[in-house]
Amino acid sequence: MSNFNKLKVKMRLSIGLIGDQENEELLSDHISEDEWNKLNLFEKEQFLETEIMAEWANGYIEKCVWVEEPKADAEG
Repeated sequence: MSNFNKLKVKMRLSIGLIGDQENEELLSDHISEDEWNKLNLFEKEQFLETEIMAEWANGYIEKCVWVEEPKADAEG
């Protein structure tokens, strides 16, 4: 393996051709009213972001990350 300090982490986030996308879903499709009412304000916000938004967004977002070694001629 080449010099660890020269390895690069490359990242790409692409939303492809969709660009702007909006969607509506019923809250009750994701959680019961009783369970919703048991959550405090912070927990409700977390639920919306992590359970609903993240699941929906993952259908549109392509994410990838990789480690790339320097090219042979770039090593010193």
